[in-house]
Amino acid sequence: MVASKGDLIGIKTKKGDDIYVITQVIKENRFYFCYSLHSKAHSFLVWDPECHYVICPEFDPYTKPDLEAIEVSTNLIAALDKLFGLLDYNDLDTDD
Repeated sequence: MVASKGDLIGIKTKKGDDIYVITQVIKENRFYFCYSLHSKAHSFLVWDPECHYVICPEFDPYTKPDLEAIEVSTNLIAALDKLFGLLDYNDLDTDD
């Protein structure tokens, strides 16, 4: 299943599951920015179907991303792309 902006997702961790809302889709089914309901912080997420799952589609599609975190992480993504060729910049979704 492809996750979308506003979806409530779960992440399996060693300490239990954590709950996030997707705030920005960078590359569908791969790179996202999310807001943790537990830590109240934004973070960058590389989707892994082994430990990430959608709990509730369209939970809060109006959740705003942390623009500062996106700017910093976008620079990181660009660096990773140069090193490993991970992204096609035409696929970046920056309109949400």
